[in-house]
Amino acid sequence: MKRNIVVFLIIIILFIVLTLVGFLIYYVQNGYSFGRPSSVSDEEEGEEPTEESMRAARGGDRSPRPLRHE
Repeated sequence: MKRNIVVFLIIIILFIVLTLVGFLIYYVQNGYSFGRPSSVSDEEEGEEPTEESMRAARGGDRSPRPLRHE
């Protein structure tokens, strides 16, 4: 009977440790944003994005180029 209790306690402790490690990995990958308000962008609230800022956010000008016919 005591062996069953020990196995149960070991399983519960391992579950708690794995949960804490999972949360730690999650918060490390998301930039330690726990307890702080996250900023989505550097733009001020209510300001409309410009075409230039939208292009920069997309990684440059990715407009389709006309095909060259030979």
